[in-house]
Amino acid sequence: MLLNDKPIIPKALDDIFKDTKIGSIAGALTNELYGINHQLIPKPVLTQKDQRGILFVVRPQLNLSSDNIRNIRRFYGLLTSESKSIQRYVRTVLDPRLPKGYKGLDPLVCPLLDPDNAFIVPITNFSISMSGAPDPVLPTYTSAAGRYKEEYVQVDGSMDIYNSYDMDISFTDTVGNPLLLLFYVWEYYMSYVFEGLMTPYMDYVIGNIIDYTTRIYYFTFTSDKRYISKVFATGVSFPVSISLGQFFNFNRERPIDAEANKFTVRFKSIGAQYMDDILLKEFNKTVAIHNGNMRDGVRESNYMKIPTEYLRLLNNRGYPYVNVETKQLEWWAPKEVVRQLFNRYDKWGKPKALSSEVV
Repeated sequence: MLLNDKPIIPKALDDIFKDTKIGSIAGALTNELYGINHQLIPKPVLTQKDQRGILFVVRPQLNLSSDNIRNIRRFYGLLTSESKSIQRYVRTVLDPRLPKGYKGLDPLVCPLLDPDNAFIVPITNFSISMSGAPDPVLPTYTSAAGRYKEEYVQVDGSMDIYNSYDMDISFTDTVGNPLLLLFYVWEYYMSYVFEGLMTPYMDYVIGNIIDYTTRIYYFTFTSDKRYISKVFATGVSFPVSISLGQFFNFNRERPIDAEANKFTVRFKSIGAQYMDDILLKEFNKTVAIHNGNMRDGVRESNYMKIPTEYLRLLNNRGYPYVNVETKQLEWWAPKEVVRQLFNRYDKWGKPKALSSEVV
């Protein structure tokens, strides 16, 4: 390439192919959307490469108060006074009212739990796979065949999914079996509510509201892991089975079972929504219900968006927020936490000099 008879170096290799038959990668998709490739020239159109997404399962509202579980033998372990126990964690994550104090009662403290988090964290962190989400199908009507087998076909229904279906989520459990205990308590609680041995909180009883349901969100991301590319959410869901019996199978020839820490939970779900931007707003509202400081108009006063280059340093911290205009999944943390991070590390994760502090 010449400019005033002098060679110049292209800004990118892609510029070299701009005026050739192949064309540039940047403009390939534009051309393929605009007009038919009537010369059948192979085009360097990039394929969609979504990154593995994040699974969010909203905390239910079980009533695991002491009076409600005291007569249930299976739940005696939940009454432990050890604040850092797995039993205390399971109890407080499934009953969001306990760690915040309900009707003047002292908060049930558990250092393992973030009481302001709207989601069941270990379900997100230890999930391996999920299957069973139904495909939207357009129902049709076909008329009776005529003398020459001619038929008439037309649309005969809605594509919206309101029926029930099963979804399987597989997990890797960890030391202490927190997920096994969590689903064990969750499912037995539903059974005891049905039998009348346990009762929901009174406002749920008066409102005729089911307290053990959850909602499952799943976001996939673009290749740079910054923007949401696809969205899925159930209407409501609740676990109905857990592959607990497998842990009591044994084979003397295999003293260590590599698959013993994996199990599957089946969720009964009603309704499915795909690619609907209202889900992003509902997701944000769910976050704000559990953490009032994440509400619109209040969030910027208490929290700060974690810059992309610092996200790794604040992994396992922060609250999700979807920017509905850009569809970027942002993570917000208390201002003092982010400022301390700025003071201690640069954007490459290297410690700063103690004298270089950010005001």
